[in-house]
Amino acid sequence: MSTARADLRFDRSFTVTAWVRLDEKSGTTTAVSLDGDHTSKFRLGHVRDSQHRLGSWIFEMAESDSESATITKAALSTLETEVNTWVHLAGVYDADSGKLWLYVNGLRLGDGTLQNAWDADGGLQIGRGKSEGIPTEFWPGAVDDVRLYTGGLTADRIETLVRSYLDTENPSVPQFPEGSAVRAPDSEHPDEVFLVVGGARITVLDENEYLGTGRTWEQVMRVPHAALMLLPDTMRDGTLVTTPNSNQVWVIENGQRKPSDESENVQVIPTRTLEEYPIATA
Repeated sequence: MSTARADLRFDRSFTVTAWVRLDEKSGTTTAVSLDGDHTSKFRLGHVRDSQHRLGSWIFEMAESDSESATITKAALSTLETEVNTWVHLAGVYDADSGKLWLYVNGLRLGDGTLQNAWDADGGLQIGRGKSEGIPTEFWPGAVDDVRLYTGGLTADRIETLVRSYLDTENPSVPQFPEGSAVRAPDSEHPDEVFLVVGGARITVLDENEYLGTGRTWEQVMRVPHAALMLLPDTMRDGTLVTTPNSNQVWVIENGQRKPSDESENVQVIPTRTLEEYPIATA
């Protein structure tokens, strides 16, 4: 599916959004793109190659309309829960800074920097890209509700857009994978890292405390600050946790902790955080 042309200037700020369903991870595949003469002006889709072995969502732009153009990417690793299901992708280009941002489900954030802006007047393409002047990178799945906006939407607007589709009991609270490590590049403290355990936001004080939980820096996801701040600071009941260098598992109940014999789905949190939950008395 395509349009004759898109009535926007793509050397200026713009946003493209779409709901996509990826049925398989195979090579580079494009859900939405805009045709140039020789290559796609932008691509919104997925890639699996030697640099992205587990697969990554991508929003990318070519530095020029040529067959050998350098490609600038904003990419985020694909979570297993994001395959064979509907996922919201948003690509934002800010012409003033040259920055590209990719949002996945309004929460996760990746970025890149474009060095050379150029316009394209080709058609908007649904389900494919363009390379060396020919259609390619066909999408293995489905694409729905594609939108183009003049200007770069803010993180708050993208989060609101995604939330407007959701039919949940509490759509205002974002859902992050259990045990995630996240930081918010758009906050006053962009290097501050948090854990998401039991649906709660847990502050990490320093590098030693973070690494002590057994996580690596490669696991840290970038998310919008507005989404992160919606998380509560108390873990939900039933959350199973332990601390570094401990064999004791605890279950959180009513703001307290009780010993547990469970051994699966246990998250490691800082000792300091566990001590904020008093031991329940009989």
